[in-house]
Amino acid sequence: MARNWEFKDTIPFNAKKVFETVTDPKFIEEWTWVQGGQNPKCTVLEKTEHRLLTKLEYEEPLPMGIGVIKAVMTTEWDVAKRFSTWIRKSEGVGARARVEGTTKVVEDGDERCVFHETGVFDIPVPVIGRKLEKNLVEHLTKNRQAKIEALIGKVKRRS
Repeated sequence: MARNWEFKDTIPFNAKKVFETVTDPKFIEEWTWVQGGQNPKCTVLEKTEHRLLTKLEYEEPLPMGIGVIKAVMTTEWDVAKRFSTWIRKSEGVGARARVEGTTKVVEDGDERCVFHETGVFDIPVPVIGRKLEKNLVEHLTKNRQAKIEALIGKVKRRS
């Protein structure tokens, strides 16, 4: 059984500024640290007026300090729609997990937008998989405020 999640946050900046920030490779690396990832490296694989494709390689700490796993998150943006689909894959113990979702930045007035993220965790490991899915959603929820504050702070500095 997969665990879905969804967040909708109002950001006090226009969608264009927020989109430019969340697609900046340096910001993606900074944001990875905020979310608990380590040693991030974001690469732009393709950039056109219609499409942006990025690859984020990083390490994720395992529960109870038992080590880290290497993860790769690939994100494909439809630039005109400010909409992306993404998928995260990892090696080792996390290789069987399916983690994917969408992100969109939606205009909501002159100087306001909605940052909308959805995702799914599916960890097909009997018994422990459901517990890990639940813990991951709790982790995202707990760290959401710090993530949004980092985004707002970066947009302010860019303005």
